[in-house]
Order: sequence, then structure tokens, then C-alpha cells
Amino acid sequence: MDQKPISGTVSDTTKNLPLPDATVVAYPIVNGVPDLTSPLSAPVTTDSNGFYKLYIPASYTGSVLLVATPASTSANRTPIRTVIPATVVQQAQIPPAMINFATETAVLYIENNLANSFTSDNIRMTLIQLEALFGVNFTQTPLPSSATDTSTTKQQQDLLVSITAIQQLIAHNPPMTQKSFVIRLAAPSGLGTTIAAQLNAEIAAAASTLIMAGTLPSTYVINTTITAAITALGSAPLSTVSPVSPGLLSDTTPPTAPSGLSATSVRYPVLTWTASTDDSSGVAGYLVYRAVGSGSFTQLGTVTGAVTFTDIMTSQATAYSYKVVAYDAARNRSIDSNTVTVTTPTFIPGDIPTYTLSGRVTYNGAGVQGVVMTIIGTGFGSAITAADGTYSFTKVINGGYSISAALPGYVFSPGNRSFSVHDADISGLDFISDKPGTVTGVTTYPDGTVAITTTYPDGTVTITTTYPNGTVTITTTYPNGSVSTSTTYPNGSVATTVSYPDGTVAITTTYPNGSVSTSITYPDGTVAGSTTYPGSTVVVTINY
Repeated sequence: MDQKPISGTVSDTTKNLPLPDATVVAYPIVNGVPDLTSPLSAPVTTDSNGFYKLYIPASYTGSVLLVATPASTSANRTPIRTVIPATVVQQAQIPPAMINFATETAVLYIENNLANSFTSDNIRMTLIQLEALFGVNFTQTPLPSSATDTSTTKQQQDLLVSITAIQQLIAHNPPMTQKSFVIRLAAPSGLGTTIAAQLNAEIAAAASTLIMAGTLPSTYVINTTITAAITALGSAPLSTVSPVSPGLLSDTTPPTAPSGLSATSVRYPVLTWTASTDDSSGVAGYLVYRAVGSGSFTQLGTVTGAVTFTDIMTSQATAYSYKVVAYDAARNRSIDSNTVTVTTPTFIPGDIPTYTLSGRVTYNGAGVQGVVMTIIGTGFGSAITAADGTYSFTKVINGGYSISAALPGYVFSPGNRSFSVHDADISGLDFISDKPGTVTGVTTYPDGTVAITTTYPDGTVTITTTYPNGTVTITTTYPNGSVSTSTTYPNGSVATTVSYPDGTVAITTTYPNGSVSTSITYPDGTVAGSTTYPGSTVVVTINY
């Protein structure tokens, strides 16, 4: 019988390190329900690195639940799970399937928030939504291989920080559990502002602890996309913070495979390939995989907006193999690109020139602090702008690059900046930022609509401002009134200026029961050219 392999790494849910001697079994999901009585695979045992590889029938086209049970000698024998949607199982190659705290979170989410219905759409929707916490394609991203693994990618580092922070949040808030945390993610009011703020504090604490332990590099920068999502989760459910449209889930066609993958190595391997195409939701990015020597492939990084990747986490005189996979917005994966192998040169550190890149990010002329700057498609990591908006990258080798800026609540011009390094430092890689609103001209507030400036709840504006339950043509209106060119108060009408209740104005002002031609009238008086008081008439001068 033809078989199809599934492989990956199992990590424990306490220290997030590889779990050896765990038993892994694949189970079918039938009509949205895992069938734990009819395994799809024979049980396999993870090796000393937590790696497993099992086989399911090639003819099977449904979703799959993978269950890893720690060895009998383990202090915690609670099974750890991951789930693979049918659309992925049906592809020519099943991508790596990690089993860890993050993937167990996904299974718990479906069990507790989606009526325990493991339909392919529910699985896909959950995995995409949880990327807000764990990063893109987190189910395929391995955790560090040891407590001092220095060869991790930024994606691996972000995943580890998020998992560690959630684990610390749970430990610091008894009787909270992983299950109750997952249930909070679907609550109408989200996690709650207090828990969200605490989780962001745990993110910072986890990063600091892992840096001190040597698990993260000292240059690690917190992923502000994740912390922004956590802040939003303080008042809204995950489905709102990270929405997935039904139309997206209807896309089950993968992109074409990247073609023409090639690699060169002067100091670091540099990969280039020809872009993939997609018939529906569009190519969202590329996953880069690397194997060292004759070892197995593991995901190295994610590339968006480029068709090149520079691998700076390599050793000298070592053979590396690479392949690239395209994915679309619905997370359908292409088949693998061709595989290329390159051997890094033998060199003395520093014998190949490196250069510094620098620039500044501004908003209305002032520097913007905390912007995450990324050299797209490289392993150079990120730089964070200082208080004056400046940033820099060091040790960049000759080559062509593109740099992007990111900070929640801002948009940047240009969207990304392309440049080439050629035997010299580069400065002036500047960006201008803006804070957009949901408005045509400037700002809008809830339940209102704006054409040019500002609106408040339940009002509509053409040119300037409106308050509740009023309408404005040119300037301002208050409740229950209407305006032609100026202002009105309740129950009055205006021709050119101001009206008070039960009065009418032609040019200037009227009070109740009076009328005006060119100037002012009081009750029961008449004006021709100037002013009149009750019961008298004025032509040119004023009578008292």
C-alpha cells in the first residue's frame, strides 16, 4: 500500500525543549470528530532530538490529529497534540508538523470554542487566527533544539517567547490553565485589558530571561505585531482581532512551486528564485528550508515581498542544502522548489568586508521610536529605531536588499526601500510615517461618518462637524435642527445666520415674535435701516 510521510519535532510543554522517547500516532478525523479507535499509522518513537517520522495511507484525504504521549519516565505524561487540515493532507507533500504547546493550544481552541468540531475549515481558520499570537505557519516552526541553541531564526525565537510568556501568565494567575486561557480568547470581551497588559509584560520578561540564559541572542527584538495583537485581545475575541473570511477558506488551490532556485556563497549563502503564481488569494510569502550536510530539512525563515534570502547563520566550510515553498493567504502550500546545495567558504572572521546601513523614521518631522526595521529576505534580524527615530544595521555584506518599517498604528512611505551595498556604508535610508484613521480626510469616531474632517457618534458630516442626531451642510448643527449656511438651535430654522426658537432671520438675528430686514428687531418692533425697540420706529438714528 502506498504511504505518505509526516514528520516533525515534539517539544515538551514545560521547558519547550525536544522531547525524546515520546510515542507519536496519527488518527483520522471523520465528519469533524477524531477517531481515536482506528489509528492511521503505526506508533513511532521520537529520537534524542524529539524528531519523529510516521506514515499514513497515501489514499487518505481527510484531516489528521497527531498525538504525542511522553515516555513513562516523564514527569508529565499529558499528551501533546497537533492537527493537520484535509487541504494540507491532500497536497503532494505534507509539510513538517510540529507538536508543542502552541499546536496543543490550537487543538484546545477547537475543542472548547468551536463545539469540538474538527472540520477542515475550522482547523484552517483556527491555525490562521492563532498566527496573531505565534507567528506565520507556527505549526511548521521548530522550537530551539537546546537551551543554548544559537542557530535559531527570528521566527523560532518569536514562537518561543510567545509560548514562554503564556506559560508564565498561566503560572502567575492560578487557577488559570491552558484550557481556560484558550476559552478567554473567544470571549466577547477578549482576554480583558488587565490580562492582556500582563501578557505583554510577560513577553518582555520572557525575552529578558531567555537572553540571559543564552537561548536568545542579546540582539533579540520583541515582535511588535504580536504585542499589538495581544493589546487588541484585551477587549475583543481572537476571531475579531485576526478575522478569516469564508471566501478565503474556499481557496484550496496551492500556488505554483518556486522555480529556478539558485545559491551563491561569498561569505553567506544567498538564495534567489523565480516567483510563484496563485489563482485566487495570491502568493503571501515563501518558506525557506535548510538541511545541514545529509540531515533533514527544517524551516529556516519566512520571506514576504521578495524572492531572495541571505542565510547568515552558517558555519565556514560547511555544506548546506536549501529548498523553498510558496504559500498563499489561505495557507495553501506549493510543492517544493528544486533543491540546491552550497558549501560555505573557509575564511577568517572579518576577512570579507562588511558595511553599515542607517536611516531615520519621522512623523511630522519628529523621530519615531520603536519602529521595527527589517532587511527583507535575510537573516540579519531587525533593528529598532531610537528616541530620535534613527536606526542602523552593521556587518552587512555587498548585495542587493530591500528594507521595511513596521509599527502598529502607522503606515510608512515608501512601503519598502530597495538599495544595493557596494563597498561602502549607506546612510539616508529614511522613511516617513503617518497615522491613518478610518476616514476620508482626517479622523472619525464610533458610529459616525466623515467626508473631510471629524464626526461624533450618530452624526453625519459633509464638510465640517456634526453632533448627535443633527445634519450639517456647511458648518455646525445641534440636536433636532437644520442649517443652511450657519448655525441652528433646536426647533428653529436659518437662512443665512442664526435663529432662535420660533423666530426667523433674513440677514442677522431675530428673537421670538419679531422680524428683521437688514438689522435687528425686538418683539413687536420694526427696523428699516438701523434699530428699533418695541412700539417705535427708527429710520437712521436710534430712539430710546
